[in-house]
Amino acid sequence: MSTTPEAYVHLSTTDRKPLTFYRKFYRKTFTFYYDTLRADRDGETWLIRDKGYGYPLPLKMSDHYDRYDAPHTDARTVVFDASFRDFRPTTTARWFDGLNSLESIEGLEHLNTSQVTDMSWMFDGCSSLTALDLSRFDTSRVTDMSWMFKGCRSLTSLDLSSFDTSQVTDMSCMFDGCRSLTSLDLSSFDTSKVANMGSIFSDCGSLTSLDLSSFDTSQVTSMVYMFSGCGSLTALDLSSFDTSQVTCMGGMFSGCGSLTALDLSSFDTSQVTNMWDMFSGCASLTSLDLSSFDTSQVTNMRGMFSGCGSLTSLDLTSFDTSQVTDMISMFSGCGSLTSLDLTSFDTSQVTDMISMFSGCGSLTSLDLTSFDTSKVTDMISMFSGCESLTSLDLTSFDTSKVTYMISMFSGCSRLKSITFPNKLKVIGYGAFSACTQLQEVTIPNSVTQIGGYAFNGCSNLHTVTLPSKLQVLEEAVFMGCQALKAIHTKGVHTIRNAAFERCTRLAKVEFTDALTRIEYDAFKDCRSLTQVTLPNSVTQVGAYCFQQCLKLKDVQLSESMTQIAQSLFSDCRSLTQITLPEKIGWVYGDAFANCIALKSMKSKALYPPTVARNGDSGRKLLYTGKLIVPVGSKDSYAKSTGWGHCNPIVEED
Repeated sequence: MSTTPEAYVHLSTTDRKPLTFYRKFYRKTFTFYYDTLRADRDGETWLIRDKGYGYPLPLKMSDHYDRYDAPHTDARTVVFDASFRDFRPTTTARWFDGLNSLESIEGLEHLNTSQVTDMSWMFDGCSSLTALDLSRFDTSRVTDMSWMFKGCRSLTSLDLSSFDTSQVTDMSCMFDGCRSLTSLDLSSFDTSKVANMGSIFSDCGSLTSLDLSSFDTSQVTSMVYMFSGCGSLTALDLSSFDTSQVTCMGGMFSGCGSLTALDLSSFDTSQVTNMWDMFSGCASLTSLDLSSFDTSQVTNMRGMFSGCGSLTSLDLTSFDTSQVTDMISMFSGCGSLTSLDLTSFDTSQVTDMISMFSGCGSLTSLDLTSFDTSKVTDMISMFSGCESLTSLDLTSFDTSKVTYMISMFSGCSRLKSITFPNKLKVIGYGAFSACTQLQEVTIPNSVTQIGGYAFNGCSNLHTVTLPSKLQVLEEAVFMGCQALKAIHTKGVHTIRNAAFERCTRLAKVEFTDALTRIEYDAFKDCRSLTQVTLPNSVTQVGAYCFQQCLKLKDVQLSESMTQIAQSLFSDCRSLTQITLPEKIGWVYGDAFANCIALKSMKSKALYPPTVARNGDSGRKLLYTGKLIVPVGSKDSYAKSTGWGHCNPIVEED
């Protein structure tokens, strides 16, 4: 037996009713002692360290503090023995961190905290605790209360009226994740020394009110995510807040979806550098007066007003954006904004404008002629979902450094005209997808790349002028452009799959000698196409390429082709005759399936091409009409499996 008292934790287990036939349920209890009897107790015990993080060994999560490695996190009860009243810890940091099954703590009156300076993470992750009586805590020396109750999502009440917080400097994440708290009385809190209030009330989703009128925030430098996720707060009076030292307000009100008004006229933001996501998700705010904001030091406005779906107006004419580099999703989801004056914006340092106006469905006009985009590299989805915009002048845009324009105007369903910058090089993937009112597009000759699906679903687009430097028409680039009547491919050498699929009014296509390859489905279901002439430069035409071109009558194939692909002309019901080039060595059996008007076919190949289906040779061509073959080839065609059924088979004159 030790003669010197030790502070330690003892683990005991109690058998409970079996959960299954073969498995018992053990209720674990941790008891805190301060005596000389440690060696005499049955079961495991752990000494309490009183420096650094003070958690006892059973609660130690690992050298890297990974709570999922923690032993005994399924303990249901903690008991403080009467002997523990004589122990004077200087830290209780992480003592119960990660005990997600903990339901009760008994004998807290025996925990003497008069010497404690650090209570950080003390109850972090105690997600099963519903009540906590800390009325006897002496916190007069505590400097750190960060993460103290984080993740206590079942707590319904918390009485901290006896807390002395006069020495506390860090309250970050103190109540973060206390989702069941409906009220919190902090009127006794002295916050005069607190520097960090980041995420202090984050994710307190049931709080309906919060009185912070007594808070002294004169030393606070971080208010990041301070009220983030407080979705039930309908009002918040911060008129007494001193924000003169604050440098970060990122996410400060994000997710406060029930706030209908917010008066920040007293805010001093002269030191703030970060305002990302500041009002993100404030879906009920109908107005916001930020005329007093000093944004001269701000570098990041990413998502600042994202999801403010009820804002009908927003005056930012006083904003100084000269230092801002990030405007990603700045106004994304502001679906009720009908106008937005950004003529005073200095965007000379901005490098990223991804989704900047995405989902601003009520904006009818937008003047961006003053925008300096010379440093911008990314404009993905910049205007996607701006379904009320009818026109947009981007002639002043410098896109020389832009590498991504994917879905830039996707879903701008009322956009009728677009004026491109003269030096534009790239039109991104899906850039104008579903711009159903877009009627005419002249693409500058500076453009060298148009991404796949760029004009997909532009059902009223009737005229397109391609740039001379464009070499590839990407996948589904004009798919579903039902009003498109004609296209000239100019310098294009490759037409990718489904590029013009379902362009049902496309009647004329002019190919040039630059073209070498057309991929599958490229002109599928182009029901108005009447004539196709493939230049001899074309070596490959993919499967289903002209399938269901119902009015196609005249086809001239390239002499460089060696294969007639699967269902190439199937369902071309107006096709009356076709000539197969001399180099053709392989024909898919269904290449001309359901070509009900096809009465004459000429093959220039001296020997019968192999007829295949699903990769197997020796099949029959789904055509039984007249076949014209080279002189001296009639017998070989007549005897071949793939061609012998054609009637008649005649040699050319």
